[in-house]
Amino acid sequence: MKPVHWSLYVQRVKGDTTQAEVAQAAGIDQATISRWLRGGRPGAPERVAAFARAHRENTNVLEAFVAAEFLTPLEAQEGLPDGHPDGTSTQGSEGEQP
Repeated sequence: MKPVHWSLYVQRVKGDTTQAEVAQAAGIDQATISRWLRGGRPGAPERVAAFARAHRENTNVLEAFVAAEFLTPLEAQEGLPDGHPDGTSTQGSEGEQP
C-alpha cells in the first residue's frame, strides 16, 4: 500500500458522492467530511474505520489507516492474512486450504 495524504484519500474514496451522502453512510457528521476534505486530521480511528467500512467498494480499513497515518504501509501489509493485498485468505472457515 502506498501512503496517500488523508484529504486526497477521502476525495478519491468519496468520488462523485456528496458530502452529505458520505457522512450519512458512515454515520459521521458532514462537518467532519468537509474538514477532512480541506486537509484536517482524521481524528479517531473509529471514524476512519466507519468511513472505510461505509465505502467497501472503494477501499478497506487497512488502506484507510495507512492514509490516516495510524499504520505504515509495511504494518498494514504484515496484518493481511497470507499477505494478500485485499485482505482475503485462502483458508476455509476451519483453517483448511481449499
